[in-house]
Amino acid sequence: MRGAAVLGLGAHRPALRVDNHEIARRTDSSDEWIRDRSGIVTRGVAGDDESTVDMATSAGAKALAAAGIPAEDTPFSLWGLRLQGKPAVNKLDLYTQGAIEVQDEGSQLLALLTDAKRGEMVVDFCAGAGGKTLALLQAGARVIASDRSANRLQRLNANLERMHATHVDVREMDATAPTLEPVDVVLIDVPCTGTGTFRRHPDARWRLRVSDIALLPVLQRDILAAASSCVKPGGLLIYSTCSLEHEENDAVVHEFLAEDDSFVLEPPAAGVVPDVVLDKGFLRVLPQEHGVDGAFAARMRRIR
Repeated sequence: MRGAAVLGLGAHRPALRVDNHEIARRTDSSDEWIRDRSGIVTRGVAGDDESTVDMATSAGAKALAAAGIPAEDTPFSLWGLRLQGKPAVNKLDLYTQGAIEVQDEGSQLLALLTDAKRGEMVVDFCAGAGGKTLALLQAGARVIASDRSANRLQRLNANLERMHATHVDVREMDATAPTLEPVDVVLIDVPCTGTGTFRRHPDARWRLRVSDIALLPVLQRDILAAASSCVKPGGLLIYSTCSLEHEENDAVVHEFLAEDDSFVLEPPAAGVVPDVVLDKGFLRVLPQEHGVDGAFAARMRRIR
């Protein structure tokens, strides 16, 4: 997600500084991974039974093949199908009737990382258009989807209606001041520079400002601290970005853990996500290595 509209929030915290040479280095348009355009399609919402997932994914592949669109399993997500080229998926009956959803594999990995169990209550803060909400429903979780933007919630509701996902509690709420009782899992995909998405949006690198990398961690720390209050003891807090920047990822998490000793970093159990996308307990997806949008996430368990 982008966060330019809310850069001024939380200005009481110190900002990190990055010079113009550094921002140019990070957004060099010569990187090969920027030109990768492979598509990702997820199957429709079902349950968390493994055989159901396998059958639905197989059925989706057959339906796409019948429409003249070959697909193969995604290499990292259990739920996805990868398409070659850029077919007009949103014009297919499969899409308009809610059988499939277009989503980058990195977003699917975030939902898998929660390891949410059927019936658990999960809050998807900064829900945007609802891609992560739909993926969480795939796991059988009960979901509260919130965002501060009424326009984004309108798109979310449209996606939920198309996917026939009726059992979602949608709320307009500012993640820096949440009003929720503690729940099992809190997922916050915070506003960020979005440097991990440049493979699909290469022009965005020209809109990135030095001040974004300097000021966004201030907002991110505020959201993380506020959202943590919504996690019940024993519950899980997941902080995520679609950024590749240390200042927005590792640094934010380490500062939070240093200030709040009721949370500890907890890597996912074996098999929850592939080992190849894990780095020292963090989910770290790199476009140049994994061929999908960049993503970062940290799982933190509330121990008291």
